[in-house]
This record gives sequence, C-alpha cells and structure tokens, in this order.
Amino acid sequence: MGKSKELSQDLPKIIVEKHTDGIGYRRISKLLKVPVSTVGAIIRKWKEHHFSINRPRPDAPCKISDSGVHRILRRVVEEPRRSSERPGRSMFQKHTAHSLYGSGSLAKHSQAAVRRSAYRRSGLMASYSFEAMHIGLPSAETLQGGSFKALVVTVLLSVFMFPLLRTVGLRAFSMASETYTSGTHSAAFVTCPNDTVAKDLARGIVERKLAACVNIVPAITSVYEWQGKIEEDNEVLLMIKTRSSKVPALAEYVRSNHPYEVAEVISLPIDQGNPPYLKWIGQVVPE
Repeated sequence: MGKSKELSQDLPKIIVEKHTDGIGYRRISKLLKVPVSTVGAIIRKWKEHHFSINRPRPDAPCKISDSGVHRILRRVVEEPRRSSERPGRSMFQKHTAHSLYGSGSLAKHSQAAVRRSAYRRSGLMASYSFEAMHIGLPSAETLQGGSFKALVVTVLLSVFMFPLLRTVGLRAFSMASETYTSGTHSAAFVTCPNDTVAKDLARGIVERKLAACVNIVPAITSVYEWQGKIEEDNEVLLMIKTRSSKVPALAEYVRSNHPYEVAEVISLPIDQGNPPYLKWIGQVVPE
C-alpha cells in the first residue's frame, strides 16, 4: 500500500471553518478531496482539544538517523556562515533551514529534534565544540566530566564578579585615558601665626613632595574658643594642593614643625578642575 499524501498545514483549518458553516462531512470530503474519515478525525479533534494542528508527542521516536545528524553537523561546520556580532546565531538558522527545506515528515520532525537537543548535555557540548572551533575556546574533549563542571563554575563566578571587574576596568580605563577621577587630589588648609612660619612650612612641604603647590594667604582674622575664652588673632592661611593619599603624611609634618600646640590641618577632596592643572599635581606629587 502506498504512503498516504500528507495534508497541508491550512487544510485542517479550512475543514473546521466549513464545518462551523454547517457543511456536512461528506460534502466537505468531496469539496476538498479528502477522505471522510480524515474529515471526521479533524473535526473530532477540534471539538475535544479546540485546535486542529498536528503536534508531535513528547516521547515520539526520532525519525532522523544518527548518520543524518552527523551529516547535518558536518555541513554546519564546513559552512558556518556565522555572524561575528552574534556567535551561534547562524548555526541555529542553518539547522532550521536544512530541516525546513528538506522533504516530507523528515523536514518537520528534524526541526523539532534540533531545537530539543540544544537543552541537553550532548546538545550543549556540540554547540560549544562549534564555537570553540571558530573563536579559539578549549576543545569539547577537554571539558568532559569535572572539566565541564569547572567551566560552569568559572562562568558563574564571572557573572557574579562582573560589578567588581567593571569598577576595576573603569578605573584602569580612566588612568589610561588620563581622565581625572573625583577625589584623587585634595586641598588642605593650615593656619600659621605669621609669614615666617608660613613660608618655612610651605617650602618644607613642597621640598618633601608632600604637595605640588602651597598658596600663602596673608592677613586673615581668626575668631575661636580656646580654654573657655573667645580669642581673636591675625593669622596667615596656607592653601595646599596635594594627592589625597599624601594628606596623612602632610598632617604629620605640620604637627612636627608647627609652633601651635594644636595645629589646624584640614583637607577637602577635589571633585573637578582644570584637567592640565590636576594632571600637573599628579606628576609633581608621586603616589
């Protein structure tokens, strides 16, 4: 007995539409040249399940042989046609195209078989082997057993460490492109009793590479409380530009050489400024 002709995908829908219009089974059979039993089966299926298309069973046996699978994979490897922007995309399209333009039930079922295999271990290994061949990853043979698990762990760690790696990468890129990072430098302020002390401190700070520049602002008036009394003195202000990492050493130097019992040393981080000037501070004051 010859193989029965397969129905087109639109035919079940047409049969259901004619049935809902009130046309009987035999008349539909004559109009569409389809056996009455087929018409009845399609309508009964539509009444019971509310759809008429044929869907493969989850446990349906594969209709494509192992040698057929190997031929398809070999052709994909030989003709990858893979986009460099989206690796693997053309591999999926190649599998699908081969099955869609195949012949008979093989085309319909082979498409589903290829898609299901992508979620199995064998499918993952085959996909990885294809990518390894074209983008230089380790071969699939080295990823069997524990090595495959190690690869999965490595991928997961990479995902979780992405925020940290992103921060480090941005900082490295900032240093490479000479872009100033907010807070890298600071402006420190020190008050002195007179010009002589201010000039001696300023020269010592610059000579020891504790700052790139010290501005001496004369004739300021300070009002403060000391030992329970309100005091008012004429002082000299030092405005110091340095690296933020040098502020502790700067404060220690001022405490050791300042005549006051409690020397004033405060600093504020520099958010932004003239890029060439900020770059100059970094060149004069080493890390």
